[in-house]
Amino acid sequence: MGLELAAQELGHDVATALSVEEALDLISRGLTPDVAVLDVNLGVGKTCAPVARELAKRDVPFVIYSGAIDRKTTIGRAAGVPFIPKPALPADVIELALQQRELPCGADAA
Repeated sequence: MGLELAAQELGHDVATALSVEEALDLISRGLTPDVAVLDVNLGVGKTCAPVARELAKRDVPFVIYSGAIDRKTTIGRAAGVPFIPKPALPADVIELALQQRELPCGADAA
């Protein structure tokens, strides 16, 4: 939860989903974040790909922050977003995520 707390300490509102279903439910209920940070693994055998697709449809910029380096190539490249390998400093993840708000959706700053 270091990333979540760091974002809150910087004054950002944070919504957290611990599964694909929870994330998709938040989106379907109208949550439209300014930016999102996704982990590749969201449960046994599940990846963030469905969430990434929904965010992209809504032009919500996001980054992938994960230790699942073997899966990042497929998901990150398909979405055209930066990948941040774990571990990383929360400030670095937040900074890169916020930079995505300034780019056209799918434009990679990394």
